[in-house]
This record gives sequence, C-alpha cells and structure tokens, in this order.
Amino acid sequence: MKLTRRWIRTTCLTFTLLPVCLTLAAQGVSSPRQPRQPESSLIDQITSLLERDDSAGAEDLIRKNNKRLTQELNTVLDRIDRDFDELGRQKARSDILQEKFTQLNVELTHYEKIFQLHSKATGQQDFRTHFQAKRLRIDGAEHTTRADLLWDRQQYDEAIEGYREAIKKLQAATLLARAVRDQKLVASCLNNIGYAEIFSGNQAEGIRNYSEALKIAEQRNDPIYQGLYLLNVGTFYLYTVKAEESLRYSSQAAETTHKTGRKTWEANALLNLGSAYLALGRNEEAQSYLQKALLKAQEAKDRRSHGRTLFNLALTATRFEQWPEASRLMEETLQWYQDNQKVYSQAEQTVVEYQGLNFLIDIYKKLNQPEKTKYFSSRLSELRTKDPKKLAAYLADPHLNFYMWREFKRK
Repeated sequence: MKLTRRWIRTTCLTFTLLPVCLTLAAQGVSSPRQPRQPESSLIDQITSLLERDDSAGAEDLIRKNNKRLTQELNTVLDRIDRDFDELGRQKARSDILQEKFTQLNVELTHYEKIFQLHSKATGQQDFRTHFQAKRLRIDGAEHTTRADLLWDRQQYDEAIEGYREAIKKLQAATLLARAVRDQKLVASCLNNIGYAEIFSGNQAEGIRNYSEALKIAEQRNDPIYQGLYLLNVGTFYLYTVKAEESLRYSSQAAETTHKTGRKTWEANALLNLGSAYLALGRNEEAQSYLQKALLKAQEAKDRRSHGRTLFNLALTATRFEQWPEASRLMEETLQWYQDNQKVYSQAEQTVVEYQGLNFLIDIYKKLNQPEKTKYFSSRLSELRTKDPKKLAAYLADPHLNFYMWREFKRK
C-alpha cells in the first residue's frame, strides 16, 4: 500500500512542536550554569532577626549596610535566573516539572521578605520590583506547565483557564520589567506569553508577542536570544502549516544557534528545516537536514528532538521508496519513545504509537512480511481498544496538529 502524501504531510508536521516553555523562557541562558554560592552572612543575619520577630533590628542592619546588601541582592536576582534556567534544561514532562517548581518557590518565598524589607528600610523600589517581575515570570511559567499537564489529561476547559491565568501573570511581569528597564526580561516574558497564547488557540496574538520579543533581541544585538526567538517563530509557522515562512526563520535560527553554540536549539532548528522541506516535497533537502538534526540532537543529548527527528526520517525514507530503511527507522522511533517516556507528553506518546503502528503495517504489507504485519496489527488493535475515546481525543489534539484547532474547538 502506497503511503499518501497527505498522511505524510500531516504526520511530519505533528512532531515539530514548540519546545517546552521553560526552555524558551529562561533568561539566564546567556551564561552556563554556575555553582551555587554560599549564603551571604548579611542575608543570614537579616533572616535570623526576622525569625526572632525583630523587624526593627533587621531594618537598622539594612540601612547601615545598604551598599553591601545591594551587591548581595543582585547576586540573588542572578541566582533566580540560573535556577529558572536549570528548570528549562530538565526537558521533562509537565508533571515532573511541577515538583521542581515547588522547590523553587520555597526559595523565592525565603527571599521575598528580604526584598520587601529592603524596600521599606531604604525607600528604594527597584530591587523589590525586579524581584516581583522575576517571580511573576516564574509563576506564569508554572501556570503554563500546569495547563500543559491538564491538557495532556484532556481537561481542556481547565487547561484553557490555566493558559489565561499564565498570560495574566506574565503580562504583569512584563509591566514590572519595563518599569526597571530590563529589556531582556521583557522579551522573555513576551516569549512565554506567545507560547501560552498559541497553545490556547490565539495564533495572531501568539505571533505578535513572539515577533516583539525577537525585535527586542535584535535591538539589543543579543544573538543568544535572537536564535531562540527565530526558532520559535519558525516553529510557529511550521506548526500552522506555513512551511515557506518556517524555512525563512528556521534557516536564520539554525545559523544563529550554531554560531552561539546552543546545540539543543540548533537541533530543533534543523528539525524544523527538514520537516518544512518534507512538507514542500523537497525530499533531498529534507533528508539532509533531518540527518543533521539527528546528529546534533545526539551531540546535545536532546532526547525530545531525537525521537521526533527519527519519526520524520522514517517518513522521508518512504519518499525514496526505501521501505526497509523506513521500517527500521519507525521501529527505532517507537522504541525510543518507549525508552524515554519522561520527556514526552502522554498525548504525543499515544499519537506517535498510533501513527507509527499504522505506518509499519503499511510498510510490511508492501514488503510482503505477514508475520511483521500481524505483529504490528495486533499492537494497533490493542491500542485502539484500550481507551478509544481518549485515543480519538489525542488524535484530534490541536497541540499536535494546530491547523485542526478550529475544528476541535467546535466539538
């Protein structure tokens, strides 16, 4: 049975999703993870006084040591970015990330009292405002992660409300970031807003926020963030079945991320390019970029893009009628998803398995291998009967096939 172009087009676009919002949002990406510094003795002293309910003594200590405390508060602000960046590096499912957010919030609550008291004792608002902006950005990312989890559990109304709440938090963070003239933080917040808007079905608003974040990065001549936001815009256009537009931005993203050494982002940009060329029927270019994407994903130890690239390479092999290679790649894809469940949502795992099994049945029929055909047919039958209602909802999930959004929302 010959695989249709329409089926290939749909599935190749399915697995070039927007990266997890934490990876995109983290502001501290411009420098590598640094070791945690020992807690400063001055902050220890202030904390100790507050624990003894001696606010007056703590305020007096702040006023007498304002210059030193200012340096330490800047260190804390930098640490918050590094911790948030570390969350983005996890590349884990939403439910796993929720536990990490809980740990980070304990630390933020500890510091919040210090920033509040500093503002009261000195009359200086900028440090407290900056802290509040960063915390609201983290709150927004946490709401987005929770919404992703609710969506994956097919609690769609609650998920939409979660994205809406995330946007409110992030918009508030943006206002505060503008007040302290932190353009990098502004762009980071806009980027997160773009993700939440897109995943709640608002394409135009999502691309507007992404574009504004990209503009800020260009104005700041910040190649790290230019590469990131170019990647997001390129992914957005691929996600909405505009392959030509995706090529333009993804090509720039691949070039920029290569120069800055961001291997994970480069792997995803190359994946976008390969998928876009595949959608356009430019098969040699598709195969070339997907092979480069796989190598870069292996180099970056990026398990998420690795599996998605394998899937698209299997599709590409069918364009050249390389049936044994196509089946090998798809079997490898299914095994990869099985072995790396912690990095993929349940929806993506299910859809990959469903489409991959159908793919293999078609290929092995073509190769006249009845035992293989029977084996994968049995697995597909088991998947279909396990929870048919949930399977149908996953197959209609616009987070995997965004162009289905309007049809999905009418149901």
